[in-house]
Amino acid sequence: MSDLKGIDVHDIFGLSEPLTKLIETVAAGIGRVFDPIHDKRMTNAKVYEIEQISEAVENNLLLPTSYRNGDVEIDTTDANDLIRRAGNRLLFQELKKQRNIDAVIAAAYTELESETIVSQEPVDDDWISSFFDFIANVSSKEMQMIWGKLLAGEIKSPRSYSIRTLDVLRKMTALEAGIFQNLVPYVLRCWKDNSKLSEDYFVFSNVSLDKYGIPFPSLVALADAGLLTLSQVYCGLEIEPNDEERIWNIDKSMAILVKNTSEEHKMYGNGIFAFSEAGEQLLNVALSMDHEETPLSYIEDVKDTIIQKSYVSYFAKADLNGFEFSVSNS
Repeated sequence: MSDLKGIDVHDIFGLSEPLTKLIETVAAGIGRVFDPIHDKRMTNAKVYEIEQISEAVENNLLLPTSYRNGDVEIDTTDANDLIRRAGNRLLFQELKKQRNIDAVIAAAYTELESETIVSQEPVDDDWISSFFDFIANVSSKEMQMIWGKLLAGEIKSPRSYSIRTLDVLRKMTALEAGIFQNLVPYVLRCWKDNSKLSEDYFVFSNVSLDKYGIPFPSLVALADAGLLTLSQVYCGLEIEPNDEERIWNIDKSMAILVKNTSEEHKMYGNGIFAFSEAGEQLLNVALSMDHEETPLSYIEDVKDTIIQKSYVSYFAKADLNGFEFSVSNS
């Protein structure tokens, strides 16, 4: 039996660790899909399920009846046709779901083909159950690709994507996914605090993206999808005397350097639209897909807006004294 990519998965010896873990994860989600005996059992079980449903329909339909010459006569002509069509519909739906699942697994396989190392931690059972429930109804090729990359990411590093993120992605349309992908070059990032253990991802609320093809209604659509919050918050940079912090673009190919040229400890902040937890996690998927490079003009716009607007967090001085801004390649 041949499965994804023409690989004979009965002999998984010699497969890389990531692909072996993919097979194990798929098996945990939808059973031993690569075992022909199991396949036959599952097929027989599905046929039995259809037969049982058909029998239940037949036994419970309100069929046309008539009383003639002391006998009750039941017209089953329409019922038999209805039962046949119900069975065909159920079989069609299940086959379509299986095709959707197979497409996502194939995308994950492609993503993991070149990998050699994955975490030894297994993927959470509840996560697996939710994942395969959701992807059964994903027919868009673009969305199947996203789900495949997400599965590969979770296999490589479990707990990278929460079940809440899966639910957000489940409700996302291909149009919203396209807007999200278009936004990637304009996403900024900086350290959350001086520990430099984690980062914030955001877009500046006072830098218009209209001229870059992302009008404000597009941001509203992403907010409605649960990826972005339009409640303005502040991103603050805490800078030691004669030190500097950076605001990077999404892939850290460019940065705005904010230098504290004074002898005093300073905080500088700007209004931002922040990403939700799901939005931040899905940015990792978006980064692994084709996207435009960040225009230098956009980084210049961000720098100029900071200087012109003088947006400073409430606990900082309302001026730019002691700050120096510049743009550099990281």
